[in-house]
Amino acid sequence: MGKSNKLVQKRNKMFSLLERKLNESNSTIPMYFNENPNLKVDVKIINSKPQGFLGDKQIQQFENIDFNSIYNNLSGTYKNGDFARKDFKNCYERVKKAIKSNTGVSLNSLCAGMFGPIDNPNRGTQVYSAHKYMSFKVKDIINIGNGFKDVLENYNDTFISPNALAKLMVKEYLSINIRDYDEEDSEDLDDEISIETGARNIIFFGPPGTGKSYRMEENAKNIQVSYKNIIRTTFHPEYSYYDFVGQYKPVVGYELIRNRVIGHSGKEMIHTQDNRMNEFKKPFVYYDFVPGPFTKAIINALSLEGTKENTLLVIEEINRGNCAAIFGDIFQLLDRVNDINDNDYGKSQYQIDIPEEMKMYIKNELKWSDEDWYEYFTKGFVIPSNLFIFATMNTSDQSLFPMDSAFKRRWSMEYVNIDYEVEELEEVYLPEPYNKILWLDFIKVMNKEIVDYTETDDKQLGQWFVGNEISKSEFIGKVLSYLWFDIFRQQPEVIFKESIKTYDDIRNNYERGVLKDDIIGEMVSDSE
Repeated sequence: MGKSNKLVQKRNKMFSLLERKLNESNSTIPMYFNENPNLKVDVKIINSKPQGFLGDKQIQQFENIDFNSIYNNLSGTYKNGDFARKDFKNCYERVKKAIKSNTGVSLNSLCAGMFGPIDNPNRGTQVYSAHKYMSFKVKDIINIGNGFKDVLENYNDTFISPNALAKLMVKEYLSINIRDYDEEDSEDLDDEISIETGARNIIFFGPPGTGKSYRMEENAKNIQVSYKNIIRTTFHPEYSYYDFVGQYKPVVGYELIRNRVIGHSGKEMIHTQDNRMNEFKKPFVYYDFVPGPFTKAIINALSLEGTKENTLLVIEEINRGNCAAIFGDIFQLLDRVNDINDNDYGKSQYQIDIPEEMKMYIKNELKWSDEDWYEYFTKGFVIPSNLFIFATMNTSDQSLFPMDSAFKRRWSMEYVNIDYEVEELEEVYLPEPYNKILWLDFIKVMNKEIVDYTETDDKQLGQWFVGNEISKSEFIGKVLSYLWFDIFRQQPEVIFKESIKTYDDIRNNYERGVLKDDIIGEMVSDSE
């Protein structure tokens, strides 16, 4: 492992711990560029990577940057002036996108595209590394938890960089024997989170058990959305366009009546439970428009226009429903305006007409007039820029309702890989008689067998296929049943002993061992 990778490993350990501490308090932590109190940003740790969120003061600082002057001056600053200009422009636009989308942005982008030019407009951008130039205040870190207090109580400086803190945390608190390396090793490292800043339609996909929903929840932190502004739904084979958008349905209303009335069942009508003791509610059925999650999300997003709040529509198991039928003409709205300089940045690039009942419902909920409607939707109905749509897709279920390339093209596809080194599962063992085998070693060897046998990688076992502990019943009923029924049923001898002919054989002979000895040998070897 190279020096830079060693340093990255240390920082990831530190940021992982910091992330857990911040999550417990649901808070952010300030960081400072070049130890300058005026160049401060609030930071959240997302997927063990820091993301900066700009407040009104920082946005004003950014808007005061003379982009053209800095861009032109960079041409002669370094031997490779073109690289410096390109780097500055890219980072500047990332910050601009984050401001327009109310999302987080990587600290490296902030250093190169904002703080660096403010601090010294004549300095090239390629020398900035957030791990060196961004710092925590020691008093902010030391108060977060015991782990930080242990290593910082005798630290004399006011500020500490992520590199310096990572070295202290790894060496003193996490007790990992890794040599210290110079901070210069991190110059070329970037800490962009895996999704593009401002991406509004994202599908998180991967094998079963890789933590797609968790990854989606983590990335939701990057778009500044509160829990009350998240609308959720799950697709399934019977899910329709009308479930997604809304439709007229019979609903129950209540008529207020006086004096006691006995219903046909002999029970009293529902009491109003207020001071009008002789008034009761009589139910009746009528038809009304009942909104689906998409319409609810649209209303929520429109109600937040002009604020810094975003709305998130979450679709679990998107490929378990017929997307072409469910989205219908909404499919056209998924193309978003990507030009950061366009006033409609983030909105749908194309418009559609929507059903009159849906339009009337949205207008009534928002208390809009016809003039309000046509002022916003001048050419037709579009998705607002502050509505994000995140979805999960299990690759092992792709055959249910395959997605065509035109549909996929309108989404950012974020692969959630299998993590064989996830810290929380490092000490999880299989149940007897395989209690000397680590779960992570089991799936590493088993996934190789799965890929070799199926010649595809979408049937593998993810690290979170089971929880933090594995009972015998869970291992047999969940893991071995998956391997038997979904993977190796046609040729069980690939991984199971020759005596295993049925799933009943697995259950009846489990205590004596049901997996082939050579495969078990590989797992034990890996564990040792």
